[in-house]
Amino acid sequence: MPGSKQQRNWSREETILAFNLYCRIPFSKTTQDNDEVRKLAELLGRSPGSVSMKLRNLGHHDPTLREERIQGLRHTSRMDSRVWEEFHEDWEALINESLDLHEQWTHPEGQEATPQVNESLPILEGEDDIRLAKARKRQGFFRETILSAYEGRCCITGLGVPRLLIASHIKPWAECDKKEKLSPQNGLCLNALHDLAFDRGLIAIEDDRSVLIGRELKKAPDSATKELLLRYEGQSIRPPGRFRPEPEFLAWHRDNIFQR
Repeated sequence: MPGSKQQRNWSREETILAFNLYCRIPFSKTTQDNDEVRKLAELLGRSPGSVSMKLRNLGHHDPTLREERIQGLRHTSRMDSRVWEEFHEDWEALINESLDLHEQWTHPEGQEATPQVNESLPILEGEDDIRLAKARKRQGFFRETILSAYEGRCCITGLGVPRLLIASHIKPWAECDKKEKLSPQNGLCLNALHDLAFDRGLIAIEDDRSVLIGRELKKAPDSATKELLLRYEGQSIRPPGRFRPEPEFLAWHRDNIFQR
């Protein structure tokens, strides 16, 4: 639990909470004046500068940032490495743990927590209230992570209206194992139209991140299809700032869903 703001080693629990925030905000916003950074600092009993430095240290392990030559601070710890690897080995387990930890730290023993769920997310048939709340929180985390990675813009069109954006699974949820379902490398940020086209196999993404258009759309005679969909054929999607799509997922979609 939180203590004084004097310098002290980061615990595993604190690092997991920091990684949770690292996923949900763009790397460019991991500064000490960011409201979310300040909230986490208050929760942990640390200074905003300390939390900002931890987030940037976590960025040291991000291969996407390294490829773009945007490096985190170099004074990273073995704990940072361990938590990074744990998340990437089993996203679902670590997301659950980070959400539970946030609830515990926000609502100490004896205080009753008020469930915070995203009511816009779909209700999963057969789920009881507790499991439903956790499922919605996990899906909410996935959405925040994907939209943050793409800085709130559709990766095909650049549209930036949050209410029109979808955190799309490349390999569908029902086809994923536990390690794949919540992996941000299994996600794309798409607007509602292109999300539906991707889900129905009308479009796909190549390993080089270029857009593929299926035969059904190519046969469409109307100008709207040409303007809204066909115009993007062969164009490269906007690369995310981190958590680039895993080629294995893109290939699965092309082989199993895309209608060439």
